[in-house]
Amino acid sequence: MIGWMLTISPLLRAEAADVDKGIKEFEQRQWMASIREFIDVLKTDPQNRQAHDYLSLAIQQMQIERGARLREWSLAILDKAANRLESNHLDATNLRQDVAETRQAEANVRADRWHAQCQMAVAEDRLGHLEAANDLVFRVLADDSANAEAQRILSDLQSQIHETLELSSSLSPTERAALEGFYAYGQADYRTAALAWSKARATLETTVPANELNSQLDGLHFENYQKIAQAHVDEEDRAAHIQKLFAQGTDLFQKRSYTAALDRFRQVALLDPDYPQLGRYLAQSEADVESDRTKRLSQEKRERAGEAFARGLAALEKNQYAEARQAFKAVLTDDPTHPQAKSYLSVVETEMSRRHDPRAAEQHYEAGVISFAGGKVEEALREWAIATRLDPGNVRAANALTKARKVLDENRDVPG
Repeated sequence: MIGWMLTISPLLRAEAADVDKGIKEFEQRQWMASIREFIDVLKTDPQNRQAHDYLSLAIQQMQIERGARLREWSLAILDKAANRLESNHLDATNLRQDVAETRQAEANVRADRWHAQCQMAVAEDRLGHLEAANDLVFRVLADDSANAEAQRILSDLQSQIHETLELSSSLSPTERAALEGFYAYGQADYRTAALAWSKARATLETTVPANELNSQLDGLHFENYQKIAQAHVDEEDRAAHIQKLFAQGTDLFQKRSYTAALDRFRQVALLDPDYPQLGRYLAQSEADVESDRTKRLSQEKRERAGEAFARGLAALEKNQYAEARQAFKAVLTDDPTHPQAKSYLSVVETEMSRRHDPRAAEQHYEAGVISFAGGKVEEALREWAIATRLDPGNVRAANALTKARKVLDENRDVPG
């Protein structure tokens, strides 16, 4: 158990309801309301230890928050004044020093706030509120993962939860599941934590009235951490899926099933364009697929299709859609399986009908991602330019286009 245990005298039982109300307001960070409640308790029971402890913590928290707001206001004024002096070529050294000192004071206050929250966690633990205590400690660690005090308290809480789960027979199924989640979360076992909290929520949904569900969930303090745990699980699953796709791709590549391998590598590129070794395998697979494709065509058809495709691209760049459509159709006449002519023909026909096609834009955005992952920057730029043309509202394509142009500019600046 952390620290010493608080005990409640039988003579104080009559005040329990008021103390509990104050604690609930305290946990909801309603400092003034909780302060009033604890003062009312102390008027009739001046020796109530819980009211004394929580009153002190509530006042401390309120002072910290008010101090933080005051420092933010002061920093804004000091920054503005320093900027004005500097814009007029005047010395702002003293003001900048004041800013630095205020920021240092702010850092000190953050440390005080973390310490206060740790004290709150200890107080919650004394009352047997393990879920609330864990919540407070995890809040501190979210801001300062190296906080020694919070880490020590968390270690104690983990031991207590483990002991409670092992020995207590009075836990409800919901309480047990909630504590199992906090124990797993403290061990960074996010999958087990997410499952436990899902079980706790499902149990509540079937046992309490709908109008009481949110209040019951708030009392268990796990909802925010359930979301974080689920995000970790989703990322783990995503990483495993990408790894599986890449492994399938390399296996198919070794078996010379280049078309199937290319499909897997393209899926990987859409999920993680920077996946290690992806660019090499993607480029080689594309080259091998292209080699297989050209082997099926006569030399004459390959040359005609290549020339027609180049004409189509040139016409498309100049917005000469009729010429571009004719050229891409000529490509498909000689080479029906050409990997790009069909999509470019769709772009041309869309432009000629003067309508935007977000779905086609997304396809070209994805094609650009794959090209960029394979090191084909100019091709990626062309695909993303088409995507923005088809759907000017496609923010991802616009951002990617800017990135590709920047890479091309940097490459041009590098001496050959």
